[in-house]
Amino acid sequence: MIQTLKMIHIVRSLCLAICMLFSICSIGQIVQLKSLNFVSYDFFDDSADSMNFDLVEKGGESKMLTQFEGQITYSLSIVDKTGEMTEDESKLFMGDEQVYTMKDNKYRSEMNGVLNMTQIYLGQDTIYSQMNGAKAIYWIDATSNADQMIDYTIERGVETIAGVECDLLTINSKEGTTKYYYNKEYYSNAKNFKYHKHGFWNFCMEKTNAIPLKSSIESKDMFIEVTAKKINVVEVNEEAFIIPNLPREENPQ
Repeated sequence: MIQTLKMIHIVRSLCLAICMLFSICSIGQIVQLKSLNFVSYDFFDDSADSMNFDLVEKGGESKMLTQFEGQITYSLSIVDKTGEMTEDESKLFMGDEQVYTMKDNKYRSEMNGVLNMTQIYLGQDTIYSQMNGAKAIYWIDATSNADQMIDYTIERGVETIAGVECDLLTINSKEGTTKYYYNKEYYSNAKNFKYHKHGFWNFCMEKTNAIPLKSSIESKDMFIEVTAKKINVVEVNEEAFIIPNLPREENPQ
């Protein structure tokens, strides 16, 4: 039994990126787990100003973009640079796949590790999180970001992901570097996530108006990357965003 496990949390989109993340994309937070007494994060829901369509000029013609609704399945890679969690432990506990479900101003992120880490954002000021074995739903304030941006760049046509050519938004911050790969065909109105400052998610949305097809975050302690491998545009049932009926506690700092 592992006595101390350093956990990495991705928000994504994920955006992804997450910030899927999102987590990635939004995309990173480290939690100490001792003797596998799991903890998780909590994010709260509110009704946001949700505009779900926009018009853009493309090739001299106006094209209607509608808010992405559906699921994206990402491959997940986590490297703990501190050495407290091996690659095998990362795959076992966190998993190697993340499923990101999105509808309007809400998202749900699930990892396939034995912890079954799940995060739900309902639209405004809080993110909820749960793991197997946890006795509570933990929450963090989505409207704050402890990290501070230094600069950012945008590059066009950098990489093809899941058959889609993507631009790249790179954010350099005091904590590290966040990369957010996107294509506006997978549109997301920035107004839907204007309160979601955690993980620079609102900034990523403001600059891209798109969900990430790939995202990564690298700091001195960790590297996390999610890459889309399957994109399903489907109608999402509101039941996907139901928060379990468990006690709610603020995520330990």
